[in-house]
Amino acid sequence: MGATGSAYHDVVLAADYEFVDHSTRQDRVQRHALERTSLHGTAAPGMHVKPTARNSSGLFDPSFLAADSICQGLQESLGCSTFKAHHRSEVEGIVHQAARLAQIVGQEQTDVFDQDWAGPGGTNPLEFLLGTGDVREQSFAVSALAKLLQSVLADECTLVETSAPAKIFGDIHGQFCDMMLLFHDFGFPHMNGPTYVFNGDWVDRGRHQLEVIVVLFALKIALPDKIVLLRGNHEDIAMNQHMGQYGFYARCLHRLGENAGGATFRDVTNTFNWLPLGCLISQQILVVHGGIGAGEWTLGQLKSTRRPLDHAALAADLMLWNILWSDPIADEEKDSFGVHDSPRDRHAHEMFTFGKDVTAKFCHRNSLSMVVRSHQAFKRGYGHDIMHDGKCIRVFSARDYEGAENDGSVLDIQPNQSGSLVLKPQVLKSLAKDQQVPPGSSKRGPYEQNARDSKCAQQ
Repeated sequence: MGATGSAYHDVVLAADYEFVDHSTRQDRVQRHALERTSLHGTAAPGMHVKPTARNSSGLFDPSFLAADSICQGLQESLGCSTFKAHHRSEVEGIVHQAARLAQIVGQEQTDVFDQDWAGPGGTNPLEFLLGTGDVREQSFAVSALAKLLQSVLADECTLVETSAPAKIFGDIHGQFCDMMLLFHDFGFPHMNGPTYVFNGDWVDRGRHQLEVIVVLFALKIALPDKIVLLRGNHEDIAMNQHMGQYGFYARCLHRLGENAGGATFRDVTNTFNWLPLGCLISQQILVVHGGIGAGEWTLGQLKSTRRPLDHAALAADLMLWNILWSDPIADEEKDSFGVHDSPRDRHAHEMFTFGKDVTAKFCHRNSLSMVVRSHQAFKRGYGHDIMHDGKCIRVFSARDYEGAENDGSVLDIQPNQSGSLVLKPQVLKSLAKDQQVPPGSSKRGPYEQNARDSKCAQQ
């Protein structure tokens, strides 16, 4: 993936962050520190809101999306690939439709929870993306994407290396409308733009899981050097089946039919087994879904790990299992140092929580400035947290997740003229937090559960 060499000597946390509120259709500028009372992490001193550009109508300016320009870039990118002409055309069409959809969603007059979003103008969003309402054709298209993607992923190491500028997305969990809004507000992937890192947990729980998979798979195929797809703990066939009616397996059967949906589910989960587990940005920032576990491993070990990795292979390797499942200990907790058993597996000694001393030692051993992870949403949070003396950053992109009234965020990483990387959160404001919920919307999801429930390792 592109050049990976770096002259950057550190990572600086920006003193501001971009904040977009679609429920009011305007930029709301607020100055405040991040909540110290968050269930996770500590405040970042001096952070304040930076206004986002608007056009004359008061809507957020989507001019950067230029779908035709994106399509032209895709033609150049796909033209260099080994895919057959009809595959290139289909992938290009999906990405073009996704760019159009981001424009449409960003300009809808009423902001709603993803679970209440019925698609553009009431059109099934999967049909909009794929150009067909026939479920068998949809199933075939999703399976074809999964199979095409496997060959792309097979060429990558388990630790992908890329360079800034970059954007990091956290958990999406099928909240496709939120992903489109984040694209609209903060930029759609483009061959001349930053690298986009999607840090796992795209499926399970949300209404639009297939749409998320279709767009992410198509983007990776179309722009392999600009898109990094990392595995989360929910990119796992066992998890997808265990989640019951809100899991990816059930969604495939519900939307595509038992036979076709079952076949598509197998194809997609087979592709999950090929996903990388980490991304190194400019030799400074390590991105993994869960965390570092006991921290007693090196980047070289991860890079040399061979794939595909099924559920059994992941569960049998403590390093890999904890990359997907471990959590940092909040600085303000009493036992905030060392390695402890995680309540996620009911203290079965397979999943760990790790303190700031573990993070510091891990970063020093591997010459890193910080670790970025996802994996957790917190009640009324901002979708990002800064902890462990700035060496551990959390990002979560699905807003109002499971009734948590949280914002959704992405992390923007840009080089500056001083030889540093600047990390700035970009926030999609919660619909439920500190404001009236739009008429007809559900304040809490039908599949709500406590994000800190000790059973979450089983769900």
